[in-house]
Amino acid sequence: MNIVFLFSDEHAGTVMGNSGHPVVQTPHLDRLAEQSYTFDNAYCNYPICTPSRLSMLTGRYPHQIEAWDLAAIADGQQHQTWGDYLTEAGYETVLCGRTHFNGSDRLLGFSHRLLDDLPRWCRSTGRPPRRTPDERRGSNSHVTECGPGDHEHTRYDRNVTNLAVDFLNQKADASDDNPFLLYCGFMNPHY
Repeated sequence: MNIVFLFSDEHAGTVMGNSGHPVVQTPHLDRLAEQSYTFDNAYCNYPICTPSRLSMLTGRYPHQIEAWDLAAIADGQQHQTWGDYLTEAGYETVLCGRTHFNGSDRLLGFSHRLLDDLPRWCRSTGRPPRRTPDERRGSNSHVTECGPGDHEHTRYDRNVTNLAVDFLNQKADASDDNPFLLYCGFMNPHY
């Protein structure tokens, strides 16, 4: 069985057409959800994205992996991820897009990446973003980055999608029957 895992930061499951939202229309996601397993009763283990994401990928609570803030660096030797377990089971494990892995290990048990995080998010030191007044937005809010139109994050997500589709098309055309896990991380609607 092949696995394609789509992860969109801060995307409430109720804000999709297939969950009955009266305004939001997501026809492509709705069609995919009809043919897939969906996590209808999932919840976030932590209110900050990096510890929450590491919790999900390791299957452990943030306090068990000492992931407290945006500077969390996962200890891949001590806490294995899905990538580790599925690689051991014979899967090709592929990352594409947003993971916000801090530290020098950009794979955390996965075999390879199609696309890494945006360069400014790749922090080898694990230090959180600067919070000095000159580094802040005028309102210290991400709201100014939201809205329709062209944006760096929209272009990034489009690239994630295109690379994932290319990967899936290559797999469909190949005679290789080896299973794979493709983890796709999207920036939006994070802000």
